[in-house]
Amino acid sequence: MSVTGSATRHGRPLVWHLAAFGAALTVPVFVFVAILMWWVAASEQARYENEAADRALEIAAAVDRELAGLAAAARALATDPALDAGRLDVFASRAMAAVGAAEADVIVTTRDGTRLLDTRLPRGALPAPPDPEYAWDHLSPGGAIVSDLIHPEAGPPALGADGPAPVAVFAVNARALIERRTPVLVSIALPTTALLSDRGISPPLVAALFDRRGTVLARTRDEEAFVGDRAPRTLLDRTADGAGTFRGLTRDGEPTLFGYARTRLGQWIVLAMVPESVARASLQTLIATLAVLGLGLAALSGVLATLFGRRAAASIRRVRRMARLVGEGETPDPVATSVREANEVGEALAQAARDLRDRTAALARSEGRLREMLDNLITLVAVLEPDGTVVEINRAPLRAVGRARREVIGTKLWDALPWRAEAPVREALRRLVAQAARGEASRIDIDAPRGDGSRIVLDLQVAPLHDADGTVSRLVVSALDVTERERASASLRESEERLRLAVEAGRLGSWDVALDTGRCLVSERTAEIFGVEPKALALQADWLQFVLPEDRVPIQEALAAAIAGDAPYRTTFRVVRPSGEIRFVASSAVIKRDAHGRAEHVIGVHLDVTEERRAEEELQRAVDLLRVIGETAPDPIWVRDAKGRFAFVNPALARLLGADPAELVGQTAPALPPPPGEPDTAGHPDASRDLPGIAGFEADMEVIGTGEGRAVEEAATPPQAHRLTYLVSKTPMRDERGRVSGLVCVASDITERKRAEERQSLMVRELHHRVKNSLATVQAIANATARTATDISAFREAFNARIVSLARTHTLLTENAWGVIPLRDLLVAELAPYETGPTGPEATPRVRMEGPDVALPSDVALSIGMAAHELATNAVKYGALSVPSGTLAVDWSVETGNGRRALRLSWVERGGPTVTPPSRQGFGTRLLRHMLGGQLSSDVEMRFDPEGLTFRLAVPLVERARDGGGNGGGDGRAAAE
Repeated sequence: MSVTGSATRHGRPLVWHLAAFGAALTVPVFVFVAILMWWVAASEQARYENEAADRALEIAAAVDRELAGLAAAARALATDPALDAGRLDVFASRAMAAVGAAEADVIVTTRDGTRLLDTRLPRGALPAPPDPEYAWDHLSPGGAIVSDLIHPEAGPPALGADGPAPVAVFAVNARALIERRTPVLVSIALPTTALLSDRGISPPLVAALFDRRGTVLARTRDEEAFVGDRAPRTLLDRTADGAGTFRGLTRDGEPTLFGYARTRLGQWIVLAMVPESVARASLQTLIATLAVLGLGLAALSGVLATLFGRRAAASIRRVRRMARLVGEGETPDPVATSVREANEVGEALAQAARDLRDRTAALARSEGRLREMLDNLITLVAVLEPDGTVVEINRAPLRAVGRARREVIGTKLWDALPWRAEAPVREALRRLVAQAARGEASRIDIDAPRGDGSRIVLDLQVAPLHDADGTVSRLVVSALDVTERERASASLRESEERLRLAVEAGRLGSWDVALDTGRCLVSERTAEIFGVEPKALALQADWLQFVLPEDRVPIQEALAAAIAGDAPYRTTFRVVRPSGEIRFVASSAVIKRDAHGRAEHVIGVHLDVTEERRAEEELQRAVDLLRVIGETAPDPIWVRDAKGRFAFVNPALARLLGADPAELVGQTAPALPPPPGEPDTAGHPDASRDLPGIAGFEADMEVIGTGEGRAVEEAATPPQAHRLTYLVSKTPMRDERGRVSGLVCVASDITERKRAEERQSLMVRELHHRVKNSLATVQAIANATARTATDISAFREAFNARIVSLARTHTLLTENAWGVIPLRDLLVAELAPYETGPTGPEATPRVRMEGPDVALPSDVALSIGMAAHELATNAVKYGALSVPSGTLAVDWSVETGNGRRALRLSWVERGGPTVTPPSRQGFGTRLLRHMLGGQLSSDVEMRFDPEGLTFRLAVPLVERARDGGGNGGGDGRAAAE
């Protein structure tokens, strides 16, 4: 017998092999199921761990939100005017209304713990004596806005089932001043029982809250036995890093899994606890399930192997005979058995020999292509021994860091790439490899250097590969470059933070409505605007019920238009808070759409504009009142808002500015014609320019800015009229909070008064001058009379006549100061004392006056009279009238040319002393040149010829009827009749 036949006869039967095959199939399945169930158990245990950590973070965040709301309420209370004024009873009622239905109390304490206000105590017990529990270093340690637990005995008792019992409370506070000098601390005290209620915490999870000293504030189970107890120091040490998990023992000695987190406000500690017995329950279930499953699979494999093995054995024997024939070089007929695979094996035997060589070559080529593909992957792919030794790695990442494959194979993973110089990275890789060697897949983000010195962030994962028996045989490492993703995430976080700060700074409340469900997410600021808790606005219909009914339809119409894309969503509506207060809310939003353009969400913001609307309404009421007054008032009246825009302009001011009142409203200054040489910018936004005088923007804004009223003089030049002077009373308007909301200006025309004051000033100066000149004239008259008089009687008669003549001139000017004075009468009054020379039969006239009758208005007559007086005084003192032989000729005429009339007057002195030009100009000369030339718009000529003074004057004439009021020709021109 041959060796081959012996081996064949001594082999195992097919049934045995099928049974072994079944077992071989069953064992991997069993192992896989075991691994899967082990993983499920581990995941379940990890779930408890993660749930504990996540719930701790959720509770900490919820407590932070609640504390933040209380802190905002405390800060708002600290700014209450009643507190600043020291009216604690008013402040107490407002404070309790502000905290609403919350089980909270308001406490106002001084630095040493004296309670000026405590809404838990009767009024007769206040102020309460200093108590260390209410001192600032206890309620606000280090300036914190959230206190630790206030000792139960420090608060008033609450009635329980067994009588009075202490209530554990904490405080959220803000600092303020009473009567602007006494610093106090405004605190909101809240029972700790409210901190963990309604958090959805159910067994086996237990949650507890500790203050920064480790005192138990609240607990979801057995609260009465724990609140107020002090936690061990180890708890504070283990939770110092902010958030995480740890295992330990409870006070009862039960092994427990702890998840912890710290609140941002107050640095309180939140613990979420799960007994380890609960987490291990899934592992015990796994062991029992595996035992039952293994026995069942073994029995089933045996039965199936016996049933099907016999049928398969007959087919295999026939295939074996065919294979023997093939081996002998024969071509047997195809095998026809009840097993299709046996038939196919027979048909494939011949083809298999021919294809074997080709397949071997193709396999080699496929392996080469796979190697090339892996080598060109940018992603790091490596295979490790369980101890971290690199046995395979693709080439592309090695080329990026400048290392060869042969340098890396056989080294440890943490020594293979540039991170070998980074101690934290090396330690992290060791931990990952150790975890994977224990069968736990893990991943981490690694910040590692590149070969060129730059940094790279890798999302690195190490996963175990198991043998059939579950042993970890290899580790697979994959790493993905996520540098850009991390940068984008960091940028997104920064953008979100900036957006959050901007929303908070702008006191904006955000909201998000899902259109398919109607669910609404609102911020705390939105809930604050509506005066409710955020959960009260969970649906769109919820917050619509707070809107006044007449404002709901405009909201829905604006929302429908925005969804349809016809217009942006912007509207203003009124809400009624639960307290009955009505607030104005400005709302705007954008529509978020899906890929098909369908509207999914409405995301927007709310802004409380109540104060602005009230200020506008108050301003509008004032404007309406002023409009009724201003429409009929002859004086200019205008109103500006806080931004300097005209809110009201009465017709008097509009006529003065030459504009339409409706065009001025809303502008800061009227649109004036462009200056000469500049292009016309009418209608351009920058065409409005500040007025140089009345209703000037900058002058009005100065009063608005300072908030102090004043009365100022401002000028105006109406169209086709003369310059006018107004006394303007500028009074700032204030709203109910004392802020300047606008300006009211009332102007009175004081032009005539100013002109009268100017004339009076001029007349006073002239009076002083006239007095001196009159004395000089009297002296000259006396001297001249004395030289020609023959005796005392003649001297007295001539002297008295001249004095009387001079007095008549002054009387004429005084009596006709505001009327019409004939020019001839004026000259006669001034020159009558000098008309004749020495008395006697041979006396000849010394003064000659010729000209037509001309009537002068008072101001022109006064100017010409003063000129005649000055000329006459000069002639008496130094000129022709100072000697007996001197003569004076005064001629005047009215001439017409180019449609205009003018008075021409000539004063010619002859026969007097030789004239020389004066070395300086006195008051008389300045009066003749400047007053006549400037005020009367006259042409003045004065020549100091040696033979005598020559003075000529040309004054424009207008008809007196054009004066419209007999004001004496206020336009500076003479009148004729």
